[in-house]
Amino acid sequence: MRSRGAISAAEWRGFEDRVRVEAMALSPAARVALGHMLGSLAEYAEQRATASLHAKKFVMFAYWKVVAVYARHFRRLVRAA
Repeated sequence: MRSRGAISAAEWRGFEDRVRVEAMALSPAARVALGHMLGSLAEYAEQRATASLHAKKFVMFAYWKVVAVYARHFRRLVRAA
């Protein structure tokens, strides 16, 4: 039995394909700008994760780490489009 929030690999690939199609609809300049914003978000989230780890706020560390990972993944999708 999978947890409520978990999605299968096939569901993730379908989502990834939809995002790529939507990113293709953006102008090249918009994709570049979105990629930069997602990169900035990933850097900020990494900084917050590090600060949370040093403050021993492990739940917030995990949250910010996940935000950074997803921002990087979406940046790759936007750039690949």
